[in-house]
Amino acid sequence: PPSNINSQIETHNTLVRTKQRELETLKSDLEYAQNNLNSQISSHNSTVSSFKAEVDRVQQQVRNLVDDYNNAVSAATERENALRKEEVDELLEARKQHMVNTALANLTHKASPGGGDCPVQ
Repeated sequence: PPSNINSQIETHNTLVRTKQRELETLKSDLEYAQNNLNSQISSHNSTVSSFKAEVDRVQQQVRNLVDDYNNAVSAATERENALRKEEVDELLEARKQHMVNTALANLTHKASPGGGDCPVQ
């Protein structure tokens, strides 16, 4: 009978509308989940970028500290070498002065009355 067919069609249409609403709800839930996931990914990427920037900053500080240390070692070595050279120069100057004084004393002794071949030490 036609009323039975109409009833089946109405039942079918109701089922289709119910499934369409369920599908729309699922689509909405999926869109919300995608937006939430994208937001979390963006936040994560921002955190990673900040972390990388901090790592780069700390690495630069370490490089600067190493450079400062190496420069300080070089400067200290230069100062030490300059002091050693100064000490050597002073010792050489003192040795030259002693040799000049000894030579002058020997000459004075030889030139003095009664001076002989006995050198001054």
